[in-house]
Amino acid sequence: MEQQAGGQLSGASYVWICVSVFGLVLTEQLYRRSPGNRRWALKPLIIGMAGMFAFDLLIYSGAVLFHQIDPAMWSARSIVSVIVIVFIGIATARNTSWTVDVYVSRDVVYQSTALLMAGVYLLVVASAAYWVHFFAATGAAHSVWHWCLRRCSVSLR
Repeated sequence: MEQQAGGQLSGASYVWICVSVFGLVLTEQLYRRSPGNRRWALKPLIIGMAGMFAFDLLIYSGAVLFHQIDPAMWSARSIVSVIVIVFIGIATARNTSWTVDVYVSRDVVYQSTALLMAGVYLLVVASAAYWVHFFAATGAAHSVWHWCLRRCSVSLR
C-alpha cells in the first residue's frame, strides 16, 4: 500500500474495497446461478473465494478508517490465502469434469523464454551485486576479487 506524505493512504484502498465488494457479488452470483445438483461440488470454492474477498474487504476498510493497514491483519492475509488454496483444492477434487485444454503457440513459448532468460540474467546480476556489496562491507572484497581472477586465469590456460 502506498502512503502519501502525512501518513495518508493513496486511493488504492478505495479501489481494493470496490474489487472486494465486486468479488463478493460475483461469488454470490456463481452460487445462486449454479444448478442445485452442482452446489455441493462448488461449495468449497465459494467458501474460499468469499472468505478471501471478505478478508480483503476487512483489511482495506480498516485501512481507509485508520489511514494505515494493520500489520497483523496484513500478515494474517497469507494464512487466509493458504486456507483458500485448500478450499480450491477440495473443490477441484470434487469436480472431476473440470478440464483445461491449453495449447501454447510457438510465439508465446519464444517470447516467454526470452522473458525467462532476462529474469535469470537479472537474478544473477542482482546476486553478484549483493555479494560484491557484502564483501565490500566486510573488507574482503580485495581478496575475493583476486581469488576470482586467479580462478578465471586458471580456467583459461
